[in-house]
Amino acid sequence: MTGADIEGIFDTYSSHAEDLGRRFQDVEVEEFLAPVMAHLPAPPVRILDLGAGSGRDAAWFASLGHDVVAVEPVADLAAQASSLEGNARVEWITDALPDLASLDGREGLFDLGWICAVWHHLDPEMRRRTLARVASLLRPGGRLILSLRRSSDIDNRLIFEAEPDPAIALAEAAGFVLVDRQDAGSAQTHNKAAGVSWCWLVFDLQEQDA
Repeated sequence: MTGADIEGIFDTYSSHAEDLGRRFQDVEVEEFLAPVMAHLPAPPVRILDLGAGSGRDAAWFASLGHDVVAVEPVADLAAQASSLEGNARVEWITDALPDLASLDGREGLFDLGWICAVWHHLDPEMRRRTLARVASLLRPGGRLILSLRRSSDIDNRLIFEAEPDPAIALAEAAGFVLVDRQDAGSAQTHNKAAGVSWCWLVFDLQEQDA
């Protein structure tokens, strides 16, 4: 298996930013997040939204009273967040998984790590490094919610197989404990037509023994 074509992924999102942003915003957040709604913490907590796209989820979290740091590598997508209600309470950072060098010095700061619709663009080594890095950024006992896009459009450079069992094993190796797993259909019309489904994984970061 070849590694991810990171620049190719970014270029694809940038060149289709307007259309993709519109699709993202057309989805009702409560409908999309229904499988994990019961696992979202009560505000206010500190949320790290990784691969925040056009800011739909980040703005929604902020509107509830959370403090959100949104990380997005594609400027054309992130720029669309400026028009969203709640975005004024979101700190935007231009950076990319897995290393997140821009977050150096914020280790142990966040209560919730949010990785939504990103996993299928990460190759296995990037996934391992991502989970280790997120574990370092969450407080002990913090929560990670990860969505896996499941589809047949695998091309080994832009989109990778995103099955739950390997993701769970990698997360456990990074110090996470599985709390819940929920399978769901797509809330986006375009993805429904393409046969895309989702698997949501909820983890808690193990607290280290004193």
